[in-house]
Amino acid sequence: MRKIFFIIVLHLFCSGLVLSQTPIKNPLPSWLFENKKFSMNHSIGFLYSSKNGSLRSLYNNYFTYKVSPKLKFIGNIGYYNQGIKRNSSGGMFQGFGFEYKPNSNLLFHFQYEGVAPIKKTVGSKE
Repeated sequence: MRKIFFIIVLHLFCSGLVLSQTPIKNPLPSWLFENKKFSMNHSIGFLYSSKNGSLRSLYNNYFTYKVSPKLKFIGNIGYYNQGIKRNSSGGMFQGFGFEYKPNSNLLFHFQYEGVAPIKKTVGSKE
């Protein structure tokens, strides 16, 4: 058993050395992943209510990718929580869309937003 394990480890080590010496061509064009085209914003918010003693929180991650000066893709993902008590609930929300502006007088904007509720209770197996 030791010999088999040693042979496998030696093979993985040698193949790693061989593969690290082989140059790999990047199949994607470099202009596709320029940092100037990608933008990401994060936000987090909290709200406490003294009336019923609940805490609400929201985390949001919003990003855009500018394909061209006329076309921009938009994405959004986040989590919300509606309390810290025994029967607190929350959920994930996500969205995507695009903006296309063929000229200064015309703008096409499409966006989809979805929410998936999550119900949690203390001691549950969810």
